Formats: sequence, structure tokens, C-alpha cells
Amino acid sequence: VTQAPAGMDLDTYIIDQEIAPLIEGDEKYPGWRVGLSRKVGAYIELIRPFTLLAPLFGGLGASSIALAVQDFEGFEWSTMVYGVATLMIINAASNCMNAAYDAHIDRINKPYRPIPKGLITRDEASSLAFMLYFLALFRAILISYQFFAIVLILSIITIYYSMPPVRLKKRFWISNMTIATARGLLGFLAGWTIFGDPINPTAWVIGGILAIYLVGATTSKDFTDAEGDGKYGMRTLPVVYGPKRAAIISGPFFIIPFALIPIGVLRGHLIEGANFMLILVVWGAYLMWLLQTHATERDPNFENSPVWKHMYMMLFALQLGFAGVYLADYLGL
Repeated sequence: VTQAPAGMDLDTYIIDQEIAPLIEGDEKYPGWRVGLSRKVGAYIELIRPFTLLAPLFGGLGASSIALAVQDFEGFEWSTMVYGVATLMIINAASNCMNAAYDAHIDRINKPYRPIPKGLITRDEASSLAFMLYFLALFRAILISYQFFAIVLILSIITIYYSMPPVRLKKRFWISNMTIATARGLLGFLAGWTIFGDPINPTAWVIGGILAIYLVGATTSKDFTDAEGDGKYGMRTLPVVYGPKRAAIISGPFFIIPFALIPIGVLRGHLIEGANFMLILVVWGAYLMWLLQTHATERDPNFENSPVWKHMYMMLFALQLGFAGVYLADYLGL
């Protein structure tokens, strides 16, 4: 077991001592680098564009629902685009931060990533992360103080998710709840606040549904990373419980959140049409089965397992589905 010198955090010591470029090999995802330099392509890989679809759809969905609730009062396309882009910048920043402080783990789990391959240094990644955070905060304050406050909280949470010595990522269930709070609840509230009042109960109910979903669903990325996570003390569910028990524990979170929909409708916090979202329970049941059978396999076209891919697509369906329901109700369809 690696030991850090007295007074130094283990993660910081490992990152400083063990990061070195790996031997060049075949590029895992070379196709979208066509026409780009290796350095530019590496920076694009660093921000992980596929994951930016979540704040894109979440921001569009949340702001659209807020507008539908308040009869589109104050709507401007430029404000929506500006606000949603700000949420995407935060996500890109957190991806860069995570890559910087997970570089030693990625040498084992994902050696094709830019830092293990020596295309980008850890300092370059963390510097880019902080620049993106500051850019997001500057943009946020130009929208409203409520939006800025949520973006600030999001930034703090995602920084300390990765950065030692706090490193919430290694804190067992706290890791899952951190992601769920940031990417589910706060992300949705931020999108809502572009135009709406953040204390509206509808925002909290839908944001809560997304957060509960992500508490378990975020584990889908951990199954294929168990080797490196276990070596360096990341207490993910697959590391602590083993893959089979972790699949059993996290599986119900693909179903449980939907119980809040009829409750929200009965309490008057969601419109009746929100019950149509219950159809996604079928997809959730399929993902529970997929967890039991394919959680440790790597998808040939994505970094993690097929469950991780479906987890993101189901998240998109939730974000856009709620927006579609509210917009259809507003238009009288």
C-alpha cells in the first residue's frame, strides 16, 4: 500500500509522484479528432462532451418548465442560451477538475485519457478547470443573484468532490449524494432560476426526483473503475460491497423516484400530465436487469458500461420528458 510522507495527503502525494506519460498506443476514440491537433483533441476529450448533454437538456428543460408555469413571462432566447451555456461550462470545469485529481486512477482504469497519455498535464487540467469555474461565476452574476448563488454552491461542491484533502469522491455514500445533489437537484434549480422563482415547490419536486434517481444511478460509472478506485481508497459501492451487491443496492433507484410523481400530482406540485412520465418505469426495470448482467462490461463506444450509457439517456428522457409534459399542457395539446 502506498504511504504518503507525514503531513501530506495521500491523494496529493500519489498525484505528484505517480503521474507519468504512458507508452504511446492506439487512440481509443480517434474519430472525432479528425482535422484537429492532438493537443486540441485532448482538451476536447478532457471536458467530455457527451456528459455536457445533461446540463444542456437539464437547463433547457428546467427553464422551459419555469416559463410554462409563469405563462412565459420574461422569456428571451438570448437569456436561455446564455444561462444554459453557463451550466454546461460548470460541468466542463468539474470534468477537468476530476481528470486532474483522478489521473493516477485513470492510469489503471482509463489509460487512454489525455493526462495518462501525456497529452495534457495535471496542472494544465486544473488550471483550465479554475478558469472555467471563474467564467461560469462571472456569467452567472449577470443573470440574477439567485442563479449566481446556486452556481456558486455547485462550483464549491464539484471542486471539493475531486480535490484533496476533502475529496468527497472517496467518502462512500457521500460521494453518490454529492453527485446527485449537484447534477440532479441543484442543476435543475439553476436551470429553473434562469427565469423562475427557485422556491417554487415544482422545481424542488422535479429536482428531487432527478437527485434520488442519481443517488443510485451514478454508481453505474463505478463498476468498470473498481480496480483503480479500490487501489487508491475510493469507497464506491462496487469497491465496498462488490459488484453483485452494489448492483442490487443501486438498482431500485431506477424505479423509486417515480413514486414521487403521483404524490406530487396529488399534492398539487405537479400537473396531472406528469403521470405520463411513469412510462419510464419500464426503462428503469430494464436498467435494473442490465445492472445484474452487464454492469462490469465496457461499452465499445463509450468509456463505461452499457448501464452508464442508458443511465445518461434515461436522465435525458427525464429532463426533456417533464419539459414536454409542461409545454404540452401550456399549449393545450
